[in-house]
Amino acid sequence: MRYSLTNSKSGPFIVVFLTLLILISITLGLGLTIGFILTSIFPSFDFGTATICGLLAIGITLWAVFQAMAALNKAKEVAADEEANEDEDDGSAVLSEEQVETVSQQLIEAIMMRVNFPEHRSRRSPGRSR
Repeated sequence: MRYSLTNSKSGPFIVVFLTLLILISITLGLGLTIGFILTSIFPSFDFGTATICGLLAIGITLWAVFQAMAALNKAKEVAADEEANEDEDDGSAVLSEEQVETVSQQLIEAIMMRVNFPEHRSRRSPGRSR
């Protein structure tokens, strides 16, 4: 009987497990390496503290990389959705020119009503004197 990772039911589990094991080993190895380097540069650092600093730096870096990858993936999804929506669009605008003009006039009027146009003040506030 021949075993393969793709045909067996436990294949994906084994691949994921081995991938995670390799990634954890690499991360710990890099953390230990950074800890050793920090101990060499700063002799006052204990090796354990330096290793923790190295693992923390690697963790933050991996988190930032994965966040950037997630943002890139999200941007690709949004671009694909927009492209799909462009295909469905019949060319009509959401608002007509008249509606845009009406809304803009209403906004201008509302802003003008809220703006306080103080009269030219010739007197100073009571708290200030020269």
